[in-house]
Amino acid sequence: MPTKARRVAFFHLDLGVGGAEQLVLQTALQTHAVFEESWRLPCTVDVFTSYFDTDRCLEASRDPRLNIRVFGSFLPHAILGRFRVACSIVRMLYLVLAVIVTGHMGYDLVFNDQVAVVNPLLRLIGRKGTNGATRSKIDVFVDNYFVHQVIFYGHFPDLLLARRHPSLLRRVYRYPFDKLESWTTGMCDMVLVNSKFTAEAFSQTFSSFRKAKPRVLYPPVSKEVEAFQLRSVSGNVDASFSQLEGFDLSVPFATSLNRFEENKNVELAIRAVASLPGHIKCNLVIAGGFDPRLPECKSYFHRLLKLSMELNFRVLGCEDAVDANAAVPCEAMFVGILPVACNTGGPRETIVDGVTGFLCTPTPECFSATLERILLLSSQNPEELAAMCSNAQAHAARTFSPDVFRRSLKAIIADVTGICDNNCVEHSQELAQRVCTARRKRRVA
Repeated sequence: MPTKARRVAFFHLDLGVGGAEQLVLQTALQTHAVFEESWRLPCTVDVFTSYFDTDRCLEASRDPRLNIRVFGSFLPHAILGRFRVACSIVRMLYLVLAVIVTGHMGYDLVFNDQVAVVNPLLRLIGRKGTNGATRSKIDVFVDNYFVHQVIFYGHFPDLLLARRHPSLLRRVYRYPFDKLESWTTGMCDMVLVNSKFTAEAFSQTFSSFRKAKPRVLYPPVSKEVEAFQLRSVSGNVDASFSQLEGFDLSVPFATSLNRFEENKNVELAIRAVASLPGHIKCNLVIAGGFDPRLPECKSYFHRLLKLSMELNFRVLGCEDAVDANAAVPCEAMFVGILPVACNTGGPRETIVDGVTGFLCTPTPECFSATLERILLLSSQNPEELAAMCSNAQAHAARTFSPDVFRRSLKAIIADVTGICDNNCVEHSQELAQRVCTARRKRRVA
């Protein structure tokens, strides 16, 4: 008798070109690999989203192993540039309800990214239990609703971000959404986060995580970065900059990779390079995700242009760029480039200061001094710089490679589903019933 195919569903609101989208797609592909390559179990992976543009998407979204399905693309992202949170919740609720109504049911495992409000609804699309003759209708219903697994991948709590805008009107507007986030974040079988920093934020924000912290799953370096690392640099490198006439490749340059959003503080990079001593030459390349649907992206982009002109930068070219995906410092280290990042949050876990990169206080003076140190090393002590780059590369390979991510993800899926390496089948029915009973008691308590 052929083995039953495992069905996995992923939910993500907007499948664009950001770091969160890269993480969802890489997790979906690695989940497929875990089932089919590691456990030799047939598997199908569906990715549900309310927005997907085939002309502006990540390469991983074109992988034939993923079935991308779109529901609700007609719904607005905002109303008159406002009410973005409310629109996001409505769009995500519509997406899940559309999946249920159209009969996309019977999933063994469900991943939900970012929007926790739909966690309770996602239990409705799980694989139904066996309707045995000796079991009551109540038992059948409970199994249908509780036995399958929902994993929520949480990012920095939205309600903490909202507290940075303390106006009374905004607090009143945010109150019901913050309560919804608090109530529904833990309504799943496992919560994953992208760093220990985020896990600590969850523990401080949500009372349900004060004893048992979320599990950390670091985002992987994408396959595209692996390909870049192995790509030959032979040939005419200047051809890559043909459209930027005047770009002098003989001058070292720093690169800032961020979305064009105010909270990314791209001005810091511009001011840091502008603060370098006059005898040190350094160009600056700014690249990042630009969403033409968002007015704030356009206004912030023009603010950066204005600042560059005020600081006497010569702007050679301005184009919409694809985001550098998730975990930019990790990807930089993976290809042997030293990252310079703020000494806060996730970078404190990914960068070993002074060994695999540099951590700075978020001031132009500190960043400028660090850039100056790197530029002086490249001209006066290239051996020390090469050793640091080698350390960075080895550190990233040990911690953030796709293989490391797959092993961590495999352990998580095994813990949640009960699939084991010994026989690659689910635990016995007796154990499954005990797990179900324990979950029911936990929810009643």
